Amino acid sequence: MALGPLDFDTQSIVFSLADTPTLLTLSRTSKSLGAQARAVLLRDVSLSQDPAQVINFQHFVVENKLGHHIRRLFIRRGAFHSNPPFLGPRGYTDNDSAEPEVVAGAVAEVLAETPHLRVLCVDKFAQEMLAMEPRLGKALTSCNHLTDLTLRDVGADALNSLSELRGLRQLALVAYRALDDLIWPDYFHIPQGSSISTVILNSSSTLESLSLTGFRLHSLFSDSTISFPKVHSISYLECEATLEHQERAFPAVRNVHFDPMPFSEATLSSFAPFWFHLESIQASSSFIRIFQKCHGTLRRVGLTEDHLLPGPQSSDARLMLSQLGSTNHLVSLSLTIQDPTAVVLESILKEALHLAFLDLVLIPRELAETNIVREMLVRRATKL
Repeated sequence: MALGPLDFDTQSIVFSLADTPTLLTLSRTSKSLGAQARAVLLRDVSLSQDPAQVINFQHFVVENKLGHHIRRLFIRRGAFHSNPPFLGPRGYTDNDSAEPEVVAGAVAEVLAETPHLRVLCVDKFAQEMLAMEPRLGKALTSCNHLTDLTLRDVGADALNSLSELRGLRQLALVAYRALDDLIWPDYFHIPQGSSISTVILNSSSTLESLSLTGFRLHSLFSDSTISFPKVHSISYLECEATLEHQERAFPAVRNVHFDPMPFSEATLSSFAPFWFHLESIQASSSFIRIFQKCHGTLRRVGLTEDHLLPGPQSSDARLMLSQLGSTNHLVSLSLTIQDPTAVVLESILKEALHLAFLDLVLIPRELAETNIVREMLVRRATKL
């Protein structure tokens, strides 16, 4: 059975635009339509229910030889728990019901059948899975088309089995911690020669985006020969780093996300070239202190108030926001601060002619009462 007189390419477009219920219905219509529908359904797979779901998916893929359709695979937190996980403080799940070994074995079987996999995300227990299941690292390293890898809960030497992995374009690593802790432990140090440094450096010539959470990075980038010429985006969350190393290692960086600021305050005003060419930054309000070095080139700004910093934050925020009016290229602004005054925001909306996205959190009372933002946006829309 086919979709009328449509040729194969046109049918492929129709299938790509269909929603999941439609594809499931088509998959039960005939063998030919079922094969096309399954090919689309299996491109992006997210497993989040429980270990049984992962095992059933493994049997379905392996027994029907369907692994070659999978391009993106996401193993979510819920996939590790047989029972609904208990959400503790800050939303962390109870580990007592987790079964990472069961999930690791099933995922290893699936990866062995996915030669065209491009994206893999393991939302939890990456360190335990790689240690418990040797086949997992081998299968992952054999995915020659893999370009995007996200692993959560990894230690400094957790990635020994991935030492041969190369050619990544996007890499995100989150340090191991007890998920029910209220605060982070001391940052994991990444020495040169560790398995994590090997995985990162093996893709130094191909990486375009690097995201690290919970690590101390001073040694990782200290070698003057280390360079990531294609990296345009870096994200350091709960990290420590040396600003001098970043300027040298990431000559093409344009987009950064720092929370909190990972560099010592004494170096923030140094190394102007690193800041001057930025197009996008998301950071805590400590970024205000070096904002003048790059505000002329910024297109996207996200600012979150840092309550741990001393000093008059609101006055600093007003100063930075007032400078945004002269940022002719600004198209997106997101603020989570206590005191973005109506006067300052009115100036931004008036002067930032290309501003298309505005997101305000903790809106002050005067804005709610005057509706200045709504009025200015209506005025801007009328002009456009």
